[in-house]
Amino acid sequence: MTVLQFCAGLLAVFAVGQVSALQSYQANIPNGANVLRDGESWPWVGHELTPPARSNINQFGKDLQAANYVWTKELCMKDSDQDGFSNGRELGDPNCTWQKNDPQPDGLIGHPGVFEDFSGFPGFDDNFTGTPPPGITLSLDRAVVAHGVLMVMAWAVFAPTGMLLPLLFKTRLKPPIGWFRFHKLFLVTTVYLCLISYIIIVNFKGGFTAVNTHEKVGSTVIVLTIIQPLGGAFRAHVNADGSKSQTRIVWEYVHQNLGRLTMILAIVAIYLGLILAGQQVNKEDQTKGAAVFFVVAFAFGAAACIVYVLGFRQDERLKKEPKLDKEKGPQSTSEGQPLTKSDNETQVVLT
Repeated sequence: MTVLQFCAGLLAVFAVGQVSALQSYQANIPNGANVLRDGESWPWVGHELTPPARSNINQFGKDLQAANYVWTKELCMKDSDQDGFSNGRELGDPNCTWQKNDPQPDGLIGHPGVFEDFSGFPGFDDNFTGTPPPGITLSLDRAVVAHGVLMVMAWAVFAPTGMLLPLLFKTRLKPPIGWFRFHKLFLVTTVYLCLISYIIIVNFKGGFTAVNTHEKVGSTVIVLTIIQPLGGAFRAHVNADGSKSQTRIVWEYVHQNLGRLTMILAIVAIYLGLILAGQQVNKEDQTKGAAVFFVVAFAFGAAACIVYVLGFRQDERLKKEPKLDKEKGPQSTSEGQPLTKSDNETQVVLT
C-alpha cells in the first residue's frame, strides 16, 4: 500500500466516522435533521459554528451531552437558548412525548441552540424578558490557526517563488542548471505544507467535510496540488538536440496552466478562509480587510510578472533578429530586393 493510498483510506475513515456520529445525534432528538438556521439547513444542532468542533458547542449541545444524548423530559422542557420557547416547543415536541425511532413530529419552528425572536408568535408570552445567553467565548482553535498559517506560507511564499524561478532563470542561465533544483524544492515544500495543513484541519473537524465554498475550493486545491508534482515526475523530456516533441509541448501547456489555476484557486480559498474566520470570532471587518489586502497584493504581483514576461520575450525576439549595417543599409540583390538568409548564404559560397 502506498502512502497516498494510506492517507486516502485514513481520510475516508474520518469521514465515515463523522457522518455516522452526526446521524446518530440527529436521530436522538425530534426533527434533528430538519432544523434550519437563517433559512438554511443546519444539521449541527448542538454546534454554534460550522464546521462542527469541540470548541464551538452551543448551550443546547452542552445540555444534550449532560443528558447523555437522550431526549429526556427535562431536556425537552428546558429553554437552552433562553428565547422563551422550550427545546421541545422549537423542535415540534411541545408536550415532550416524542421518543427515539418515533415518526418526526410536525410543528418544527426554531433552533433550540440559537436565540430567536418569537414576538407575536402564537403561544409566546409577550411579557417574556429573556436575553440571549452569553454562549461560548469565540476564538479560533490553535488547529485552525495552524491550518491558516501553513496555507498562507505555502501559497504566499513558497509557491510564487517556485513559479517565478523558471521565468527568471530558465533561458538566462547558460547552461540552465541550478534553478530547476530550487524550483522543485519550493514547490515540493508547497505540497508538504498543504498536506500537513489539510490533515490538521480534517483531524480537528473529526473528518472530511465540504459544506461551504471555502472547503469545496480548498479540497479542489489539495487535489490539484497532488496532481502537479505527479505530472512533473512523468513529464516528457526535451530531445537531445534541444528540440521539443509534440508531447513535450502539450505537457508544458497543461502543466503551466494547471499550476496557474491551482494558484488562483488557492488565493480564493485563503480569501474565503479569512472571511470565515472573521465570522467565527465576530471580527469580520478586520479579517475582511486582511483578505482584500491579500488578494490585491497577489493581483499586483501577478500583473508585475505578466509585464516582466512580455517585456522579456520582446527582448529575446529583438536579440534573434539580424542586425543591419547602419551605413550600408541592408544588402540587396541586383534587382534591388533585400537579400534573404538563403541569398546571403549563396553569396558567401560563391565568393
